[in-house]
Amino acid sequence: MTVLIAIIASLAAVVIGAFLVVVYRVSRTGGVSIAGYRISRAASGPEALPAGLQLVIDAIPAVVSCKDRDGRIVLINAYTAALFGASPAEILGRRIDEFQHGEVLAGAVALDRKAIDSRATVGPVEQVDTSVDGKSRTWLVTKVPQLDAAGAVDRLVTVAFDVTDRKRVEESLIRSANDAEAASRAKATFLATMSHELRTPLNAIIGFSDMINAAIHGPVGSPKYQEYARDVAESGRFLLSIINDILDLSKIEAGQMILNAQPTDLAELLQRCSRLIEGRARQGSVELMVNTAENLPAISADPRSLTQIIVNLLSNAVKFTNAGGEVRLDARLAEDGAVEIAVVDTGIGMSEEDIATALRPFEQIDRGLDRQHEGTGLGLPIVKGLVELHGGTLDIRSEPGEGTTVTVRLPRDRVIVEEPASSGGAPLRAAAKASDG
Repeated sequence: MTVLIAIIASLAAVVIGAFLVVVYRVSRTGGVSIAGYRISRAASGPEALPAGLQLVIDAIPAVVSCKDRDGRIVLINAYTAALFGASPAEILGRRIDEFQHGEVLAGAVALDRKAIDSRATVGPVEQVDTSVDGKSRTWLVTKVPQLDAAGAVDRLVTVAFDVTDRKRVEESLIRSANDAEAASRAKATFLATMSHELRTPLNAIIGFSDMINAAIHGPVGSPKYQEYARDVAESGRFLLSIINDILDLSKIEAGQMILNAQPTDLAELLQRCSRLIEGRARQGSVELMVNTAENLPAISADPRSLTQIIVNLLSNAVKFTNAGGEVRLDARLAEDGAVEIAVVDTGIGMSEEDIATALRPFEQIDRGLDRQHEGTGLGLPIVKGLVELHGGTLDIRSEPGEGTTVTVRLPRDRVIVEEPASSGGAPLRAAAKASDG
């Protein structure tokens, strides 16, 4: 837009009989601004209009005009004249205050004065006015002064583009963004409130069911009642896990999930995660193995979130691996200092489309009422969000029928570096990142 304005201003200068040389400055980010200009010969007025150039000026869908040192209009295109409800011939030689009034005139005069006093280009700046048709418009205005041989302002070129529609689109986008942000906050608040309201009775259901199943206050009677109580407790825990997943995902999406990073023994945490899944693996006749490198360092991470990441991945791997298959949990220190944790299975695998689906919240590869595997479709989206909160990346490699490898890569600044032992003291361990939030 800036370049176009400068070109039009240069063309206007040529039309009125002066050759305005505009020097452009290109910034490193690609922005373009007017660095300077000079006049090669003095302007001689509208009577010196070269043949055919008025047609060019009239074809420009923007305000193009020029005033002399007395403020009289010596050049105007048809577009601008139409805004004043007149023809160019009716406007030439007259002053702008014959057509504009009030705040609109004051704004135009203020910009003129700024360009004249500084003897430099002013703009582009936004101005709002009301034209003869009664419509409010937003203009992107630029003023380019032309200097005479003595360095005084001889002519003042005005170029203005109607950006009303663009402003409306921008304002609409801003409103939409604000509405979306408000909706996201409302959703997070609602989920937090509802999760509390649901957790309280669920915890009571789970607790009392466990008490009945354990016959704490004496025999229940029929063993069936204990079986029912056990089923009620398991269903309650499953429902509670869904509520927790929904709440975690809403916090991640709203940017409200805060990590409590602390020094974490990664090898020990991985073994603990494996023990949590062992029972499920045995039930499915799936072999679960853990391989951790001897040089695996401690890391600065949120233990709860990291456990959630590993348990989710192991749970998925066991769930989608048939009896007799294998699930392996590997961890190593990469050559670049990053930590890589991989969950490898020999399960049913996924296609590229399946992977994309699995990473979208609430979507599942195994759809329909007759699907074979339970779940909400929140596991991988939560894992991805938690990994990214740690500054890491999640990579999924899979082929249908060939198994799946999911790799969590945590950056090297998560690694806790062993400091040399100081005299008379134990070795010091310094975390690159002690906390997050």
